[in-house]
Amino acid sequence: RGGGERNWQARGELQQVAAEERRVVLRPVTPQKVAGLFPLVLESARRRDFVAQKLCEEAGRDLADLAVALLKRLGWLRRAVPVVCAGGVFRASPRIRRSFAFHLHRRAPKARILLHRQPPVLGALALARELAISQAED
Repeated sequence: RGGGERNWQARGELQQVAAEERRVVLRPVTPQKVAGLFPLVLESARRRDFVAQKLCEEAGRDLADLAVALLKRLGWLRRAVPVVCAGGVFRASPRIRRSFAFHLHRRAPKARILLHRQPPVLGALALARELAISQAED
């Protein structure tokens, strides 16, 4: 009997562990928590971690896909248009920038990629200023 009770006890413990694993794995992850992992992924990629390098390359491809979708919608895939990369992701990772450029140029070969080194808020302020001036002139 002792062995049977231990088996039932072990099964119960395994079920508890499995339930806890499901709780952890299925817990919702906020965009802020994902973004918080970015520095860790970058450092791991710099240390030649294959998975981290792959994540960076995929991030560049995904960002390029967004730019391509916009260029396509505007009918500008074959035009020499500037594509401005702004923000911390582009500033922080040459690997992501290279991946972005590679994937963007496959679909929009004439696009000119520019890296905006100023904080994005300055661009938003400039647009707001232009809008305010144009409305004041009307």
